[in-house]
Amino acid sequence: MLGRYEGLAQPLPPLKLRRENRIKTIHGSCAIEGNTLSFEQVSAIFDNKPVIGPKRDIVEVENAIRAYNRIHEYEPLSEASILAAHLDMMQGLLPDAGQWRQGSVGVVKGNEVIHMAPPPKRVPKLMQDLFDWLRADKKLDPLVESAIFHYEFEFIHPFSDGNGRIGRLWQHLLLVNDHSIFAYMPMESVIHDRQQEYYAALQTSTKTGSIESFIQFSLETIRDAIKPLVNSIKPAKLRPRDRLKLFYRANGNRPFVRRDYLNHYPDISMITASRDLALGGQLGWLTKEGDKRYTVYCFVVPASGDALV
Repeated sequence: MLGRYEGLAQPLPPLKLRRENRIKTIHGSCAIEGNTLSFEQVSAIFDNKPVIGPKRDIVEVENAIRAYNRIHEYEPLSEASILAAHLDMMQGLLPDAGQWRQGSVGVVKGNEVIHMAPPPKRVPKLMQDLFDWLRADKKLDPLVESAIFHYEFEFIHPFSDGNGRIGRLWQHLLLVNDHSIFAYMPMESVIHDRQQEYYAALQTSTKTGSIESFIQFSLETIRDAIKPLVNSIKPAKLRPRDRLKLFYRANGNRPFVRRDYLNHYPDISMITASRDLALGGQLGWLTKEGDKRYTVYCFVVPASGDALV
């Protein structure tokens, strides 16, 4: 699905869909935790309109909107940043918002305790170890890495409340940090629709001591959240300036010849390639040395830095 998106030259989804998916994300993440507000009520709060409903539910949604709107301000590899995110998400809801828990917590299903989190005195070290693992130089696919972080975070349960919301927020952040399309993907909404599977995957991974079950569930939800998003984007005909910008993204400032440009765009003719490159010269985006098919081109980023990006 990511390959299909990149093949569409990575345009942004339509503005209306981006807004709707952000609201789905916030509604889904809050609803998983028992928030009773409807999608329409969450949408109204998103638009700063008054809503009648339980005060706590309204505050939960307002906090979630604030946290997701600040997604690009959080540092994905920082413990201090995740504490700041917890403060944003749980302000007015918890007396210890933005702090590691000081008491014991467990996950209860019915009358059964299905997970007892590590003692509170171990939380700071466990979270430091988890972020050290994130910062380490690994060759894991970022989609798998984000799922592992989400599971380990829920296992540690570092806060007195709000762990599910922050775990999903941080997986969202890690994905956005890897690829811009994830900023518009309502993964939390898909998890809400499969809430029992979500908890079952967490429980199975804990019981078996293998994270495989949760990774598989996570990848399935990512796939199913991104599929309608990618399908909604229609390929647009690229203009010469678009082709030059996209080739610059792929090639950078490395010298190239016309054949390299044609290899990147196999569906255009040699004449079209020559016209594109001539336009690049006229716009001041390209320098060239040599003559005809032996001409070597190189992109020059203007001082403003915004013409080619």
